[in-house]
Amino acid sequence: RFGIDNIAATYVNKATREIGFGHALLYSADRDHLMTELYFVSAVAYKFIHLPSFIRPFSLGASLKVASTRVKGTMEDSPSGTALGIGLDLGFLWEINDQIRYGFLFKNLPLLNRWKNESTNKSYFEPGAATLHMGGSFKAGYTTFLIAEGQIPLGKEQAWVMSGGIEQEIFRVIFIRAGLQKEIFSEIKNAWKVTSGFGINFNKFILDGSYEYNTNKMFDVINVSLKIGI
Repeated sequence: RFGIDNIAATYVNKATREIGFGHALLYSADRDHLMTELYFVSAVAYKFIHLPSFIRPFSLGASLKVASTRVKGTMEDSPSGTALGIGLDLGFLWEINDQIRYGFLFKNLPLLNRWKNESTNKSYFEPGAATLHMGGSFKAGYTTFLIAEGQIPLGKEQAWVMSGGIEQEIFRVIFIRAGLQKEIFSEIKNAWKVTSGFGINFNKFILDGSYEYNTNKMFDVINVSLKIGI
């Protein structure tokens, strides 16, 4: 995305029937390695299943992020430096019935980076902006899955982002997907992001791929992931 490559490795599992946990490592860098970022995320979630029969199960989760960033300037007056940051995400998921789920996520609540500018040899703290994401999913029958999601602005500098998608299962092995995303209520005319993808489920091995097209033709994005069950 914009000449930046992302590589991630994740691990998720259940500790008990109610508790799930996971870890993730994400590396992000541009082609010239002018800016590199390394994230480590550790997450835990608890599912409330011992509830009255008229209340469907819901889950609460949190993830702690630690990030290391390095910026390397190439021009004489370009800044160079390193940063170490920490952030917290909080999420809620409600299984309304067997077909519908609803959830919201507070990201970077809070996020704080400590920068050291190598050009000026000065250190300072820089907070990150929190974002709110909200969405729901609907399982239409046994083979069709619908999802809608939106980013709700928490500040004037943020925009509304709405997205929706559909997944169709074929023979319980192949999954075909399509999606749209767009910023709305923004002063700047933004492009549509159109995504198409597929998935192949070989029991414990799941291969996913997608292609994202931006209507302003600024960039294209290709995503590939492999999931292995143990």
